[in-house]
Amino acid sequence: MKRYIRASFDPSMPDWLKSSLSGNMGSLLKKKYGVALDKAKILYEKPDSSNVMPIYLLQTDYRDVVYIPGVNDDEKRDFNGRYRKLGSLAKSKLKELAGNRVVYIDLNDPNNKVTPREKYEDPRYTYNYGKPEYAGQYKTRRYNSDLGDYEDTGWSDSGKRGNRERRYRDKSGYVIPEPEDLLARYYEKFPNRITEKVDNVYLELRRVRDMIFSDDIISKPKTRDESSSIRNAMSYFTDAVEKYRTLLSKLDAEGNYVGLGYDRRLAKMNSESFSNDITRIKDDLKRAEDCATGKRDW
Repeated sequence: MKRYIRASFDPSMPDWLKSSLSGNMGSLLKKKYGVALDKAKILYEKPDSSNVMPIYLLQTDYRDVVYIPGVNDDEKRDFNGRYRKLGSLAKSKLKELAGNRVVYIDLNDPNNKVTPREKYEDPRYTYNYGKPEYAGQYKTRRYNSDLGDYEDTGWSDSGKRGNRERRYRDKSGYVIPEPEDLLARYYEKFPNRITEKVDNVYLELRRVRDMIFSDDIISKPKTRDESSSIRNAMSYFTDAVEKYRTLLSKLDAEGNYVGLGYDRRLAKMNSESFSNDITRIKDDLKRAEDCATGKRDW
């Protein structure tokens, strides 16, 4: 046996209105005016509001009818032998036919309105121009001149790319994060990692400095094949020191990297620039060490 579950209403709603709003009239009221049927407060006296909806229970020649202006205006009933649309009745006539059977809904009260749900968008799809399209792995095709038609050539190595996306998606259709975005989020969540990297670079500077000026390097005889390895080592080391000092000038008092000439809100740009600065310093130190130990001479 089928069971029909009637929609729940606020306790303030009169019984004569519940049955009407359980059907099509309730759907129209919700769609047109955004009234939340399950929580709308029914008022028995007209509120002091600029946007009030009256609801009448009108006496007709045969039986009572619920009338909500703007909802069921075209519904027809017999009144004193005349078959008339509810929407054509004058306000004075409505009061006469309803008597004290009038209730109100304050449409300005946000508690009476439907809370819009956020539209779910599947992250595996692109929504170009609002049209969803699966962005995962797809079958590839090419033109076969012998057949005079296109033929399938297998599956793509990656997913598709949306109109405003820089990178192709993975095979399941999910967006592959930009490395710069991940780096920015990493530094934002763990700001102490910036301080650690700067401190580690400083220790590396000291190690390479001590190695270049060590007794083993200074007292080592210069070979005939050597040209200017120590001079080049010193040059690379000096470049690393200058870059390190420039890096320090881009840190604030708390050790956060702000980047010269950049708004500190641009975390993505700053984190990428910081990583590049660290890399360049390490590259110079590696060249300096290679020159000092004879692995390279330039």
